[in-house]
Amino acid sequence: MLDADVTETGVAVARGEETGYYYAVQMFGRSKSQAFEFKITNQSDATVEYKIGDRTFPLPPGLIRTHQPCRSSEVTFRWPGAEGEARVVQPSNGDRFVVLKEQESFRLKKE
Repeated sequence: MLDADVTETGVAVARGEETGYYYAVQMFGRSKSQAFEFKITNQSDATVEYKIGDRTFPLPPGLIRTHQPCRSSEVTFRWPGAEGEARVVQPSNGDRFVVLKEQESFRLKKE
């Protein structure tokens, strides 16, 4: 209830057939129309990994992945073979990020 991103709520009540007990639930969220979208394209010759929250996503060469989260979250890129080196971005609706490899280093370009 203190989350500024929550715009909708739903409530339900059900009665258990065997016990006769009542159960209630209340859900908080956002409508799908309020979600935003961003894309990540890997134009390098190596699989790169990135994290959004607690999830890690591998992105093989030549692929595009589209994300449609409910809210903006940081995306952390870790480059292959670069221990400790990371690039963090905060995507907005409609952003397109491209992973490039130039000589022996990786870079992230926002289109």
